[in-house]
Amino acid sequence: MHLNTSGAGIVGMLTGFYTVAPTLGIIHIVSGQSAINLFITYECSALIELAAYIALVLFFPFFKNLQQRLKLLGFGVIYLLLANMLRLTVTALIIHFLGLPSLIWAHVIVGRLIFYVLTIILYFYVFTRSQVLHIKIGRFDFKTGGA
Repeated sequence: MHLNTSGAGIVGMLTGFYTVAPTLGIIHIVSGQSAINLFITYECSALIELAAYIALVLFFPFFKNLQQRLKLLGFGVIYLLLANMLRLTVTALIIHFLGLPSLIWAHVIVGRLIFYVLTIILYFYVFTRSQVLHIKIGRFDFKTGGA
């Protein structure tokens, strides 16, 4: 939670559109005459998605060795953290510019849409692509594109 709040706070610090309290997991957004605090909880911190990704990498049968798994773990965890920071930043910016009435759709729809589209892209490259590359039909395989 602290890492996500700090990462999302970079844009707020540079623009002055919002401030963060990383130790508390809070993003403070001022919009016109109103203000709101977003509390970054477990759901907002992407911990559930990180745990699912880690478990899949550890037990997915198509990875060759521990080194490949560790490389994918490092890349994926950093990727998901950055994707979540982007989600929080976009949510905070929408609320800053469009006001408090935009909170629900900014957080629930736009923010999650950004995060889950980025997650699907990661999953495609890490899991789907690696599985497709292992498919072999007769003498044809996808790695070489032919026999």
